Amino acid sequence: MEQVFDIFSRISGGRALDRIRYILVNNERRVNPKSSQEELNGIFAGQQKTLILYPHAFDPVSHRVPGVSNLAGTLIHELSHGLTDEVFNDWRERFGWKYLDRPVEVSPGVWRSYDPPANGKFVTAYAEVDPGEDIVESMVAALVRPD
Repeated sequence: MEQVFDIFSRISGGRALDRIRYILVNNERRVNPKSSQEELNGIFAGQQKTLILYPHAFDPVSHRVPGVSNLAGTLIHELSHGLTDEVFNDWRERFGWKYLDRPVEVSPGVWRSYDPPANGKFVTAYAEVDPGEDIVESMVAALVRPD
């Protein structure tokens, strides 16, 4: 955790860390609402300045991005959500994300508001969910495997 916070203290003048006041640990296992096949690792609740970690974040498994623990990957992922507002529209336009006129259900209970780029290359399958998840999963990969 210390290593992740050190990295984020140097990114954008520490703005992502400034956007967090509380880190909460919720002991309830939940299904990720954006991917019905995964357990929820964490949530960045920006308006409440809160990062919420769920039990799966602490499981001794690899993160979706290879080469990083689930906890470190989750922290980088969620803290990166605190920076997406600065690049969201540019990212969406540059990589060809299309906003849908209305959300579509892609699997039971899982809805999408964006159509991913047709020939997009994503660092993880979860990055295909929407531009925001594409940004933060790319941040995890860039920070742990900069090659």
